Amino acid sequence: MIKKKTSAKRPFFRNTDAWLAAATFFCTFIIYLLTAEPTASFWDCPEYITTAAKLEIGHPPGNPTWTLAARMAATLAPANEYIPLFINLSSALFTALAAMLLFLSIPKIMGLGAPPVNSPRVRLLRRLSGLTGALSFAFLDSTWFSAVEAEVYACSIFCTALCIYLALKWAEKPGPRLLILIAYITGLSIGVHQLNLLCIPAMALIMLFGRIKSPMRFIRVAAVLLLSFLVIACILFGMMPGMVAIASIFEITATDRLLLPYHYGTLIYALGALLFVSLSAIISTRTRSSLLLITLSAISLSLSGVFAFGGNPTTGTIISIAVSLLLLINPDRLRRLAVVSLWSIAFLMLGFSTFALIIIRSAANPPMNQGSPSDIFAFATYLGRDQYGSTPLLHGRTPHSNMLKRERLIVNADGDTVADYSETARIKRSPRIYPAVEGASLRKADPMLTSADSAFNQRRFDSAGDHYVIAGYNYEYLYAPELDMWLPRITSSSPDHLEAYESWIGMTDSSMLKVEASEAIDSLGNAVGKLDHATGLRVKKTTSRPTYLQNLEAFASYQLAYMYFRYLLWNFAGRQNDVPSQGQVDAGNFITGFEAADALMLGPQDAMPSSYGNGNPGHNSYYLIPLIFVLLGIYAQVRGGRQGDRRFYIVLTLFFMTGIAIVLYLNQSPCEPRERDYSFIGSFYACCIWLGTGAGWLASRIIRLGRHTSSSRLRFVILIAALLLPLGVPALLLAKNYDDHDRSGRTLTSDFAFDTLESLDKDAIIFVAGDNYTFPLWYAQEVEGVRTDVHVINNAYLNAEWYPRQFLIPGPKRSPLALFATPRHLAYGNLVSARIPSDTTAVDARTAFKYMYESDPDKGYAFPSSRIRIPSARRANDSIIIDLKHISGGKSTLGRRQIVTLDIIASNAYLEQPRAIYWSAPMPDSQKISFVRNGLDEGLAIRLTETDADTLRADDTRMATLLLNLFRYGNLDRKGAWTDEPGKSQVRILRRTLRSTAASLLDRGDKESAETALSLMKIHCDKLPCTVVPFNTYSDRYIMRNEAVETAGIYERCAKILGRNELHEQALAILEKEITTAAQWRNYYNLLPERLRGATSPHVKTAATNLYAPISAYLALGGDKKFISSHPLLQYIDLKEEAANWRIRSLRRQLLHDARFPLHPDSTEAHLKEYLQAGGKGADLLKYKEITGAEDFPAIPQ
Repeated sequence: MIKKKTSAKRPFFRNTDAWLAAATFFCTFIIYLLTAEPTASFWDCPEYITTAAKLEIGHPPGNPTWTLAARMAATLAPANEYIPLFINLSSALFTALAAMLLFLSIPKIMGLGAPPVNSPRVRLLRRLSGLTGALSFAFLDSTWFSAVEAEVYACSIFCTALCIYLALKWAEKPGPRLLILIAYITGLSIGVHQLNLLCIPAMALIMLFGRIKSPMRFIRVAAVLLLSFLVIACILFGMMPGMVAIASIFEITATDRLLLPYHYGTLIYALGALLFVSLSAIISTRTRSSLLLITLSAISLSLSGVFAFGGNPTTGTIISIAVSLLLLINPDRLRRLAVVSLWSIAFLMLGFSTFALIIIRSAANPPMNQGSPSDIFAFATYLGRDQYGSTPLLHGRTPHSNMLKRERLIVNADGDTVADYSETARIKRSPRIYPAVEGASLRKADPMLTSADSAFNQRRFDSAGDHYVIAGYNYEYLYAPELDMWLPRITSSSPDHLEAYESWIGMTDSSMLKVEASEAIDSLGNAVGKLDHATGLRVKKTTSRPTYLQNLEAFASYQLAYMYFRYLLWNFAGRQNDVPSQGQVDAGNFITGFEAADALMLGPQDAMPSSYGNGNPGHNSYYLIPLIFVLLGIYAQVRGGRQGDRRFYIVLTLFFMTGIAIVLYLNQSPCEPRERDYSFIGSFYACCIWLGTGAGWLASRIIRLGRHTSSSRLRFVILIAALLLPLGVPALLLAKNYDDHDRSGRTLTSDFAFDTLESLDKDAIIFVAGDNYTFPLWYAQEVEGVRTDVHVINNAYLNAEWYPRQFLIPGPKRSPLALFATPRHLAYGNLVSARIPSDTTAVDARTAFKYMYESDPDKGYAFPSSRIRIPSARRANDSIIIDLKHISGGKSTLGRRQIVTLDIIASNAYLEQPRAIYWSAPMPDSQKISFVRNGLDEGLAIRLTETDADTLRADDTRMATLLLNLFRYGNLDRKGAWTDEPGKSQVRILRRTLRSTAASLLDRGDKESAETALSLMKIHCDKLPCTVVPFNTYSDRYIMRNEAVETAGIYERCAKILGRNELHEQALAILEKEITTAAQWRNYYNLLPERLRGATSPHVKTAATNLYAPISAYLALGGDKKFISSHPLLQYIDLKEEAANWRIRSLRRQLLHDARFPLHPDSTEAHLKEYLQAGGKGADLLKYKEITGAEDFPAIPQ
């Protein structure tokens, strides 16, 4: 009877878990489905969608596992327009699965190490804990953000959740199969993101504590943790670079010795190593021969590269043999471990094999082919993320670390022995190996090349068939060792970063430690001071190094507190708004929801305009409730005896490794271009385990209190309350976060890309500023098929050696660029820089580039003159003269980016039908080299013209037609629409285009043009409303402009031409609202404590100091003076003084504009006179280098 009863109950509870897990999955997936973005989002999402839809190559180190998974999702799309949505939903699927696994994992963690329980109450509470933790995780700010867009972090957290769950399953029933499965998933997860390796220590503790119930010494736990760290090191620093290094040896041997085609050596290694390790695993399960097992293990470990640290196969082989010989210690006991290890390595390699996709697809030359990792040697650079550089972690340089010079003793013309310091000291690293290019030769051979390397190259040049060339070596510069620090957290020498360090920790040059630093390396390899020939003594340079206290402050205040715990509190305490921040008090901070506490930290939050305060969609107040539950979970585990402590250490390890350990590894400098909370989702996952545990603990305490009441009805009410109260946490998160995570219907990213491409001429070339503007254009071309005839050039990539070569490859519907450079000129990384001579004779561009590319190989590239002449394609006997010295900023050489840009522009001018050349609207003037004055603003792009653009006029009729009939505006006029900061910048570009086109039409003065202008302004205000993207004040070449003032001005002009008074009233209404907003910023700034005023965003100070701009415009339009005089926020402001100061600032900016972009001396003199009459001081102008360095600027009276 008892047995039957037990067997009847167990399936019921098992089914209950399954049903609740399914409910968790479907609940979260449906929410994600309702809020997913239908097209591409900003940042890397357009790139990821392109890589998945077309299997193209994204940025290093690649995400092939995710790419294949997302590609499967793309194939399910019923039509091409649904591909982005289905890829976005793959993220939703992975995140929902992670939440489901968390629901299943929390009860297992709560019961880890404890005997099985049959109590329905305990099972109910554990399920409640799982449900609360899982749903809370699903609706966290950072989780939800990644769940509805095409990013790898959703798939990454799924892999982490799956590995943790499988480890818990193993703890219940140990066996080798689960270990092998975990190894395979780990191998696959590397192809998603390397973050997944960080859960290995937590899994090790789960297996240790789950298997051993009795007390154990700390040394045993420490040993297991150290072993888990070793496993991470073996994968990250051993297997990954090791397999590539071994494959490189096979590849070079196959082509050089066996004369096989490209890739054969790589293929032989990949298939052979995987097959051998797999066969070794199979044989090891059946053989009893220790010698055979040792031999197979040694060869398998060597081929897998797990011990080839730093990509050194020799080291890997030696360690592999040594480890295999350990089997001799106790063959019977270690045999099982060896067998499982071989199987695990085989499946780890199988999972890692997804990276073959990168080489295979890159070799096919897809349109997007970042890094061009088309062979094993380029793939090594790609996988190592070499293009991003490196930051020291454990020991290394600091901001003022100077590169050492190599000291050479030479005899000068007078016969004296002197020291020469012309050569920079560096250490030889890995060789740079390239596929041979027909007709190409090595230019200015690397002095690190050995005679054997030269012989190898010559042998290959003299032979036919596929072969590689050793072009040189990568190297590492040597720095003054006296300036190195342990665990350096202050490493960047960028002026912006040094300024940021001062604001974060008060570090200035005077507060740093003064150090006597070496400047050279002598013949013995010692770091020394330079030799003073007069005294014969060595002299070191006195410089500055951060103190260890400053180093610790930088880590604690910026890296740990701001770049980690701020994100943690975003998710579990509350978030101020969705505005990106660099430490300002008005943007991107965590809040509690309690006004007094938030005002104490950040100033009066209710004084900010609603777009930054309560009205901001990203303003979420959780009143610390989720955080309290996390703390309750920690308390419950710590107070849970020995088994509770073990559970706490498991979760703490996961929390640390996926949070603080990442902070230590990233070693971020200030001024990050975007918020990085998505990196720490694994840490928030761990927090939700604590949150769920806290929910169960609180419910159990409430139920226990209910037992003391005599009323059964009251006990029932208390029971229901105890079960529902914890579920209020995910309900709160869902309610608060829904509005700022609902991207349904938003198409701004793809629409802006569509608009930009459609505004260009046929077969145009456009230089684009950075990834956030390039990736959407590539996405629109590759996925949506928009204007594939246009060449989109990422300006940030022009310094990369691989990128210019791709311009010579035709696309499916796009012809290659007709550069002066040919593949042989761009081969082997030869094009690094070109010298600029002193000769100023203008030389024809074609002649100049031919001379430069055919320069003496031993001397490197050089131009024949410092000035080149680009002919006009449309006007005979006319040309543009380019001063190379001006482009280089006065340097004696031009860099690769400048050379390639000039080549594209100059070679295009010689075509029979030249392509139109553009820069994207956000492109800074500094990246337009010498063509700033030749840029005609056409709204979304700046067209390169052959004359001064100020004398030209954009085709407003064509642009108006595009804006009215073709352009798309992101569906921002729908109810509940919102966009993040990158979207706001693009909306403002669209609105600026609408305003400039409308203003140009109004210049005609006729009613028909005015009606068209009014239609454009209707789009401006209705399709791109200021309720979604508030008007802002911005600088346009030093001139301060206000969107609201410009908008009101256009409405006023329409009112006068069309005779419609309601348009005049609309203009006044726009200005009244802007006056209120500006006054709110001024009031907020004034109410801030003195200690916080210096930590406000630039836009706060800009809005506050330009308060009078909308007031002036309002009064000029005949606005009601009573509105100004009675405005409550203007009562304590002296408007006369405000007007005078604003006038002086405006004229000062006008003079800066005149100095930087001179038009006519008379206008500059008039502005200077007006500035002085307004009360401006000449001494204030002399503080600006733009004015002091300007030619023909009028004399400034002191």
